[in-house]
Amino acid sequence: MKTYIYSKKLKFHKRGSELYSAWHSTPIFMVEVAEKRDSRTLTHNAQAFEHSGKTYCVIGSYLPERNFRIKFMEKWYNRNAWKGVYLRELKEI
Repeated sequence: MKTYIYSKKLKFHKRGSELYSAWHSTPIFMVEVAEKRDSRTLTHNAQAFEHSGKTYCVIGSYLPERNFRIKFMEKWYNRNAWKGVYLRELKEI
């Protein structure tokens, strides 16, 4: 499994956008993401896909077939996640 770090900010992509369509049409693979917090480095596994030579990490998405409400999440995040996907670009270490 390859190790990556986040290279850009979290962005929201609506249904019908180029990256949202690429997320559904390209194969998704697991990656290890290293994140620096304070003086330590945390690693976790995440889903990622490649598009136009760049690797994107899927941060949050809720498909319409999952018809439930998550009450503990912030309202803006929950509302937007129903309409698209949150993605973040990755850079290989």
